Amino acid sequence: MNNPEKRNKILYTGAFRFPNGDAAASRVYGVGLLFKNSGFQVDFAGWEQSSTEDGFYKYNGHDCYSQSEFRTKELNGVSRLLGFFFRGIKTIRWLWNHREYNVVVLYNPPALFSIGVWLLCRFFRIKVVLDSTEWFSANHLPGGRYGPAAFENWLRMHVAYKVFDNVICISSFLVRHYKKRNVVYIPPLLLGRCGIASRPRIKNRIDFIYAGNAGRKDKLHPFIFALPGLAEGLNKSVVLHIAGLSWTALAAIIKSNGKDPESYRPYVECYGRLNAEEVEGLYGASNFSILLRENERYALAGFPTKAVESWGFGCPVIMNSIGDVADIATDMKDAVFVDEGNILPSLMKKIELIANGDAYKQMSVNSRLLAERNFSINAHQSRFDEFLTNLMIFDKNGRQ
Repeated sequence: MNNPEKRNKILYTGAFRFPNGDAAASRVYGVGLLFKNSGFQVDFAGWEQSSTEDGFYKYNGHDCYSQSEFRTKELNGVSRLLGFFFRGIKTIRWLWNHREYNVVVLYNPPALFSIGVWLLCRFFRIKVVLDSTEWFSANHLPGGRYGPAAFENWLRMHVAYKVFDNVICISSFLVRHYKKRNVVYIPPLLLGRCGIASRPRIKNRIDFIYAGNAGRKDKLHPFIFALPGLAEGLNKSVVLHIAGLSWTALAAIIKSNGKDPESYRPYVECYGRLNAEEVEGLYGASNFSILLRENERYALAGFPTKAVESWGFGCPVIMNSIGDVADIATDMKDAVFVDEGNILPSLMKKIELIANGDAYKQMSVNSRLLAERNFSINAHQSRFDEFLTNLMIFDKNGRQ
């Protein structure tokens, strides 16, 4: 069977909900723009449910093909387990009938799916690239450390992903993990929506924002527990705006850590799930965003998109010193570093130092400059072009 004619076309597929269903969609769109700037036509085949009869739609000039791999309703245990291991079969069938691509890029693919696509691409002489952005903690997965999901996670990271010679990594930790011939570091990228909003001054009130799903990756409760003391010590009203969690879900997190949720309710405002424009409005109305993570492999392997978004809007980040994101930031310049185990004393002292309008305004400007310097498309295009050059060389040598 002959291959269809290929004309510098790339397909980006995997575990993301395009075009704006999750942070993963922003990731693949940003990397897709790097490919586009290098002269490729980029198509997307996300795993979101189709909104059209045949799954096809256009987004900003890109051809998109919804694969409907993600479930829309809760399944029983056996069906959920089978889906976890075999998700991606629809996409492989689709790709078999759409082989007009020079390169297929897989975003965080399940183990069996990644091997299946790798074999298909080898057979039809299509180059294949892995986009690796996380390393799940076994304790965060259904069934815990010794469950089937943890085994699948081990299989993908130690076996399946190791067959890829061309890897795009979101962190320096993952770059070191793969140690392959052709690896490039690409963190989350700014996509043009960000900009310095009219920043609220720190006067009688301080507004914080957390956007995400706390409880596993992010540790929000230590910051919440510090809010009453912060309000009293600074003699200011403090409010934490939370996008992504309901009050019921947050109360359960607080209660699981041995505290009475009602004691903290005056200091938090929960909005549940918001769209991108609503989250942007919260960034514009807040003085600081919050990012606290454990010093664990999952945190070192990933790179939080929420930090990039916050800096892009000129909103400094309150964080602990974990991972690449902390290496990029500078304490009291574009971020406020705190000790997760003892947040209140250092945070109170540092906010007092930057509470005047000029100091905070400069932090906001610094945050935006950091975002442009480290996360713009232009900041990574030249290294990405080198990656693509090596990708073509490997193909000519017959090494995928």
